[in-house]
Amino acid sequence: MKFIKKVRENLKDPKKKSLTLLGLYAIFFIFVFVLLQSAQTRNVSNIPKIEENNTGNTIDSYEYIYKITNNTKINEITGTHKDNKDLFIYNELKYYKEDNVIYLYEKENLKEVETLGVDIDKYNYDNVKKIIDASNLVDETIYKDESSKNTYNIDLLDYLNLLNEENSCKNDCSNIIIPITVNSNNYINSVTIDLSEYYKYKFLIEINYSNINNIDNIKISTTD
Repeated sequence: MKFIKKVRENLKDPKKKSLTLLGLYAIFFIFVFVLLQSAQTRNVSNIPKIEENNTGNTIDSYEYIYKITNNTKINEITGTHKDNKDLFIYNELKYYKEDNVIYLYEKENLKEVETLGVDIDKYNYDNVKKIIDASNLVDETIYKDESSKNTYNIDLLDYLNLLNEENSCKNDCSNIIIPITVNSNNYINSVTIDLSEYYKYKFLIEINYSNINNIDNIKISTTD
Protein backbone atom coordinates (compact mmCIF):
# COMPACT_ATOMS: atom_id res chain seq x y z
CA MET A 1 0.00 0.00 0.00
CA LYS A 2 2.87 2.37 0.79
CA PHE A 3 4.29 1.66 -2.67
CA ILE A 4 1.00 2.52 -4.38
CA LYS A 5 0.64 5.68 -2.30
CA LYS A 6 4.18 6.72 -3.20
CA VAL A 7 3.52 6.09 -6.93
CA ARG A 8 0.40 8.26 -6.82
CA GLU A 9 2.31 11.06 -5.15
CA ASN A 10 5.09 10.88 -7.75
CA LEU A 11 2.59 10.95 -10.61
CA LYS A 12 1.21 14.20 -9.28
CA ASP A 13 4.71 15.69 -9.19
CA PRO A 14 5.64 16.94 -12.73
CA LYS A 15 9.33 16.48 -11.98
CA LYS A 16 8.93 12.83 -10.97
CA LYS A 17 6.05 11.79 -13.26
CA SER A 18 8.15 10.79 -16.31
CA LEU A 19 10.63 8.75 -14.28
CA THR A 20 7.82 7.05 -12.36
CA LEU A 21 5.99 6.08 -15.57
CA LEU A 22 9.21 4.70 -17.00
CA GLY A 23 9.71 2.58 -13.89
CA LEU A 24 6.12 1.26 -14.10
CA TYR A 25 6.59 0.32 -17.75
CA ALA A 26 9.81 -1.52 -16.87
CA ILE A 27 8.07 -3.47 -14.10
CA PHE A 28 5.20 -4.35 -16.45
CA PHE A 29 7.47 -5.69 -19.20
CA ILE A 30 9.54 -7.69 -16.71
CA PHE A 31 6.32 -9.23 -15.38
CA VAL A 32 5.15 -10.17 -18.90
CA PHE A 33 8.56 -11.65 -19.76
CA VAL A 34 8.55 -13.84 -16.63
CA LEU A 35 5.02 -15.08 -17.44
CA LEU A 36 5.99 -16.00 -21.01
CA GLN A 37 9.11 -17.83 -19.89
CA SER A 38 7.12 -19.75 -17.29
CA ALA A 39 4.46 -20.77 -19.84
CA GLN A 40 7.09 -21.87 -22.34
CA THR A 41 8.82 -24.01 -19.71
CA ARG A 42 5.54 -25.71 -18.82
CA ASN A 43 4.76 -26.46 -22.48
CA VAL A 44 8.20 -27.92 -23.14
CA SER A 45 8.03 -30.13 -20.06
CA ASN A 46 4.72 -31.59 -21.25
CA ILE A 47 6.10 -32.74 -24.62
CA PRO A 48 7.02 -36.46 -24.56
CA LYS A 49 10.69 -36.84 -25.26
CA ILE A 50 12.16 -39.46 -27.57
CA GLU A 51 15.05 -41.15 -25.82
CA GLU A 52 18.47 -39.95 -26.95
CA ASN A 53 20.91 -42.60 -28.06
CA ASN A 54 23.83 -40.88 -26.38
CA THR A 55 22.36 -41.28 -22.90
CA GLY A 56 22.29 -44.36 -20.70
CA ASN A 57 19.21 -45.54 -22.64
CA THR A 58 21.11 -46.81 -25.67
CA ILE A 59 18.92 -48.41 -28.31
CA ASP A 60 20.62 -51.78 -28.82
CA SER A 61 17.70 -54.04 -29.76
CA TYR A 62 14.24 -53.99 -31.29
CA GLU A 63 11.90 -55.75 -33.69
CA TYR A 64 11.01 -53.95 -36.89
CA ILE A 65 8.76 -53.93 -39.92
CA TYR A 66 9.78 -51.90 -42.99
CA LYS A 67 7.02 -51.52 -45.56
CA ILE A 68 7.96 -49.76 -48.79
CA THR A 69 5.16 -48.84 -51.20
CA ASN A 70 6.59 -48.11 -54.64
CA ASN A 71 3.62 -47.11 -56.80
CA THR A 72 1.63 -50.38 -56.83
CA LYS A 73 4.46 -52.62 -55.63
CA ILE A 74 4.90 -53.30 -51.92
CA ASN A 75 8.06 -54.70 -50.33
CA GLU A 76 8.12 -55.68 -46.68
CA ILE A 77 10.94 -56.62 -44.35
CA THR A 78 10.25 -57.98 -40.88
CA GLY A 79 13.11 -58.64 -38.53
CA THR A 80 14.85 -58.49 -35.18
CA HIS A 81 17.91 -56.40 -34.39
CA LYS A 82 20.36 -56.89 -31.52
CA ASP A 83 23.73 -55.11 -31.45
CA ASN A 84 25.52 -56.17 -34.65
CA LYS A 85 23.04 -58.92 -35.59
CA ASP A 86 19.83 -59.02 -37.60
CA LEU A 87 17.50 -61.90 -38.34
CA PHE A 88 14.93 -60.91 -40.94
CA ILE A 89 12.54 -62.07 -43.66
CA TYR A 90 12.51 -60.47 -47.11
CA ASN A 91 10.64 -61.81 -50.15
CA GLU A 92 9.58 -64.82 -48.07
CA LEU A 93 13.21 -65.81 -47.49
CA LYS A 94 15.00 -65.68 -44.14
CA TYR A 95 18.33 -63.91 -43.77
CA TYR A 96 20.88 -63.53 -41.02
CA LYS A 97 23.19 -60.51 -40.82
CA GLU A 98 26.23 -60.22 -38.58
CA ASP A 99 29.01 -57.62 -38.76
CA ASN A 100 27.64 -56.26 -42.08
CA VAL A 101 27.75 -59.69 -43.75
CA ILE A 102 24.38 -61.05 -44.92
CA TYR A 103 23.63 -64.76 -45.21
CA LEU A 104 20.68 -66.63 -46.64
CA TYR A 105 19.48 -68.80 -43.75
CA GLU A 106 17.80 -71.93 -45.10
CA LYS A 107 17.50 -75.43 -43.66
CA GLU A 108 19.96 -74.55 -40.88
CA ASN A 109 22.59 -73.56 -43.45
CA LEU A 110 24.16 -70.15 -44.00
CA LYS A 111 25.07 -68.98 -47.49
CA GLU A 112 26.70 -65.58 -47.89
CA VAL A 113 24.75 -63.16 -50.10
CA GLU A 114 26.67 -60.59 -52.11
CA THR A 115 23.73 -58.35 -53.04
CA LEU A 116 20.29 -58.33 -51.47
CA GLY A 117 18.73 -55.50 -53.45
CA VAL A 118 17.68 -53.65 -50.32
CA ASP A 119 19.59 -51.87 -47.55
CA ILE A 120 18.15 -52.97 -44.21
CA ASP A 121 20.39 -50.56 -42.32
CA LYS A 122 19.04 -47.46 -44.06
CA TYR A 123 16.00 -47.21 -41.81
CA ASN A 124 17.42 -48.58 -38.60
CA TYR A 125 16.49 -46.78 -35.39
CA ASP A 126 19.60 -44.60 -35.26
CA ASN A 127 19.20 -43.33 -38.83
CA VAL A 128 15.51 -42.60 -38.41
CA LYS A 129 16.25 -40.72 -35.18
CA LYS A 130 18.79 -38.57 -37.07
CA ILE A 131 16.21 -37.80 -39.76
CA ILE A 132 13.65 -36.71 -37.15
CA ASP A 133 16.18 -34.58 -35.28
CA ALA A 134 17.04 -32.79 -38.53
CA SER A 135 13.37 -32.14 -39.37
CA ASN A 136 11.12 -29.21 -38.47
CA LEU A 137 8.12 -29.87 -36.24
CA VAL A 138 4.85 -28.88 -37.93
CA ASP A 139 2.24 -30.04 -35.44
CA GLU A 140 1.79 -32.47 -32.58
CA THR A 141 -0.92 -34.32 -30.71
CA ILE A 142 -0.16 -35.35 -27.14
CA TYR A 143 -2.31 -38.09 -25.61
CA LYS A 144 -3.23 -38.71 -21.99
CA ASP A 145 -0.88 -41.70 -21.76
CA GLU A 146 1.98 -39.30 -22.68
CA SER A 147 2.38 -40.78 -26.15
CA SER A 148 2.38 -38.40 -29.09
CA LYS A 149 1.78 -38.10 -32.81
CA ASN A 150 3.98 -35.51 -34.52
CA THR A 151 4.23 -34.26 -38.07
CA TYR A 152 7.58 -33.04 -39.37
CA ASN A 153 8.95 -31.57 -42.59
CA ILE A 154 12.47 -32.01 -43.91
CA ASP A 155 14.07 -30.62 -47.05
CA LEU A 156 14.63 -33.34 -49.63
CA LEU A 157 18.33 -32.52 -50.02
CA ASP A 158 18.88 -32.74 -46.26
CA TYR A 159 17.08 -36.08 -46.20
CA LEU A 160 19.20 -37.48 -49.03
CA ASN A 161 22.42 -36.25 -47.43
CA LEU A 162 21.58 -37.91 -44.11
CA LEU A 163 21.11 -41.25 -45.87
CA ASN A 164 24.06 -40.73 -48.24
CA GLU A 165 21.75 -41.08 -51.23
CA GLU A 166 22.30 -39.53 -54.63
CA ASN A 167 19.87 -36.94 -55.89
CA SER A 168 18.05 -38.46 -58.87
CA CYS A 169 15.97 -35.36 -59.63
CA LYS A 170 15.86 -34.40 -63.29
CA ASN A 171 14.91 -30.84 -62.37
CA ASP A 172 15.57 -28.56 -59.42
CA CYS A 173 14.53 -30.34 -56.22
CA SER A 174 15.63 -27.68 -53.76
CA ASN A 175 12.03 -26.77 -52.94
CA ILE A 176 10.76 -30.30 -52.32
CA ILE A 177 9.66 -30.93 -48.74
CA ILE A 178 9.31 -34.45 -47.32
CA PRO A 179 6.51 -34.89 -44.75
CA ILE A 180 7.14 -37.32 -41.91
CA THR A 181 4.63 -38.64 -39.36
CA VAL A 182 5.97 -40.04 -36.10
CA ASN A 183 4.18 -41.90 -33.31
CA SER A 184 6.19 -42.19 -30.12
CA ASN A 185 5.97 -43.02 -26.45
CA ASN A 186 9.43 -42.33 -24.99
CA TYR A 187 10.79 -44.29 -27.95
CA ILE A 188 9.90 -44.04 -31.63
CA ASN A 189 7.13 -46.55 -32.35
CA SER A 190 6.20 -45.86 -35.95
CA VAL A 191 7.25 -43.55 -38.77
CA THR A 192 5.79 -42.77 -42.19
CA ILE A 193 7.99 -40.99 -44.73
CA ASP A 194 6.19 -39.72 -47.84
CA LEU A 195 8.53 -39.45 -50.85
CA SER A 196 5.74 -39.18 -53.42
CA GLU A 197 6.60 -35.65 -54.48
CA TYR A 198 10.20 -36.67 -55.08
CA TYR A 199 9.38 -39.72 -57.22
CA LYS A 200 6.25 -38.19 -58.80
CA TYR A 201 4.19 -41.25 -57.89
CA LYS A 202 3.10 -42.92 -54.67
CA PHE A 203 6.17 -43.81 -52.64
CA LEU A 204 5.77 -44.39 -48.91
CA ILE A 205 8.15 -45.79 -46.33
CA GLU A 206 6.36 -47.11 -43.25
CA ILE A 207 8.45 -48.23 -40.28
CA ASN A 208 7.38 -49.88 -37.04
CA TYR A 209 9.56 -50.63 -34.02
CA SER A 210 8.58 -52.84 -31.08
CA ASN A 211 10.17 -54.60 -28.12
CA ILE A 212 12.75 -51.81 -27.95
CA ASN A 213 15.66 -52.74 -25.67
CA ASN A 214 13.76 -55.89 -24.74
CA ILE A 215 15.76 -58.49 -26.71
CA ASP A 216 18.52 -60.41 -24.94
CA ASN A 217 20.13 -62.20 -27.89
CA ILE A 218 19.66 -63.55 -31.41
CA LYS A 219 20.63 -67.19 -31.84
CA ILE A 220 20.43 -69.45 -34.89
CA SER A 221 21.08 -73.17 -35.31
CA THR A 222 23.35 -74.34 -38.12
CA THR A 223 24.65 -77.68 -39.29
CA ASP A 224 28.11 -76.21 -39.90
